[in-house]
Amino acid sequence: MGKMRRMGVSGVLVAAWLAAADVGAPQRHDDATETVLRGVEHRIASFTTVRGRVVVHYLRSPRALNEAEAQAAVDAARRKRVDSLDLPPFDAEHRNLIDFEFGDDRWRWEIVQLTNSGQRWGLWLRLPAMWRSLDPCFFYRISVCDGERVYEYDRSYNWGSVRTYSGADHERPRDFALIKACILATLGEGVLPAVREHDFEATCTGNETIDGYECRKLEVRHTGEHKRFARAWIVPELGYAAVRQETLYFSTVTGELRTGVVTTARDFREVLPGIWCPEVVQGDRFEYDKGQGAEAWSVSRIVQVLSLEANAPLESIVTPYRFPFDARVQDTSGDEPRVADPSKDALRESDGIAETMQPDGFAMELTSERALALLAQ
Repeated sequence: MGKMRRMGVSGVLVAAWLAAADVGAPQRHDDATETVLRGVEHRIASFTTVRGRVVVHYLRSPRALNEAEAQAAVDAARRKRVDSLDLPPFDAEHRNLIDFEFGDDRWRWEIVQLTNSGQRWGLWLRLPAMWRSLDPCFFYRISVCDGERVYEYDRSYNWGSVRTYSGADHERPRDFALIKACILATLGEGVLPAVREHDFEATCTGNETIDGYECRKLEVRHTGEHKRFARAWIVPELGYAAVRQETLYFSTVTGELRTGVVTTARDFREVLPGIWCPEVVQGDRFEYDKGQGAEAWSVSRIVQVLSLEANAPLESIVTPYRFPFDARVQDTSGDEPRVADPSKDALRESDGIAETMQPDGFAMELTSERALALLAQ
């Protein structure tokens, strides 16, 4: 059985917080499916705030590395970036450290690279040659939102931005929803609303044992234009945590299988009464339109939870965010967008000063004898 820090939750406690869910909601599922859905919904609602720190490992397959190298060479040639053509190859592994806190529409999300693998943030973004030798901590960025404005800063470019927050998902930091789903060991964001709005079909197909846990097996289908099939193994004993998920995506043109993602969670500890969260979550991505078996494997993402605290005050979300004094900042949150560039402004305002400068006449004519004579007076 996966490691657990305490004994399992009693059936009385599980039943109590299931009963606290919205029992008046209309039911279109059988009792077993509805119980699982409400258990997952209650799990998500139990977290009002979350803060913690994780290391995210990226591991690329040989095929994915070769494809990335070929594409990087094409991009460098197109942009005439000669300095990018003679770099050492991408490393197969990349690691980032993320320190975060979030709740509702507020967050602080800081990320720094732990390794300089030839990529930025673990994405396929080729670094210029001179950057490959830099300390990984040079690559740092932060996103802070107070519910009204989003402040972002990237140290590697010394570039910041301020914008009004509208509540759209795409305005959150990259991988925010994915990391959140991993550390909370729950279904992907948007799945449950889609089930409740009848866009997805959900069915509990029975019980299975995974890593010693008694699981409820939940299958979710989307049979519209964007065909998708997923199944999750949910453990009531862990507060309806998902210990395994499999998601399949199909081509909208041919209907054939294109991508598969398998997510597994382990080493659970109790973070709230009756709610257990994993310390390690692994997600493996397979691209079946590029091969079968080992050739289909593209990348694995491992989220290692170093610390996690639920429902604590959000103390580090301080706005307005104080950018470094020399950062270039684009602000679109006001009536008129503006860009502040202190370094360029200072450079412009200091032009011509040195051209009129002349060395001081007294010092120019001074000799050692004259200086000694002054001293003797």
